[in-house]
Amino acid sequence: MSKYNQTFSIEEAAKLTAFPGGEHKFFNWLRSKKFLLEKNFPSQRMIDLGYFTLFTDPDEFSDHSYICYSPRVRIKGLAYLSKLVAKEFPQCPPCGESNNGTDIKKKDQSLQIVTEIKTN
Repeated sequence: MSKYNQTFSIEEAAKLTAFPGGEHKFFNWLRSKKFLLEKNFPSQRMIDLGYFTLFTDPDEFSDHSYICYSPRVRIKGLAYLSKLVAKEFPQCPPCGESNNGTDIKKKDQSLQIVTEIKTN
């Protein structure tokens, strides 16, 4: 059994949560929420909650050896991130595309203008 069993890379988590914008923006979003710290290490709080873990792997390159760190999302963290992404980036009901909320505001304003014109 692999040590990565039941955990997901950040890239996999971005796809599974349907985060709009791809993995690079997902990394930035996780850092803005303080889920990831510098060098993409998970915060201690996220580790304590069981949302993230950090794996270390020895790596040898030429005549140097060093340790690689891999932040991983646990199943519990994936469920939490999925809910948070769905809340912060709602999907457009007619087309199913995700947006950042600005299109919804524009559509609401347009609908309000059309309604005002029809009533006048």
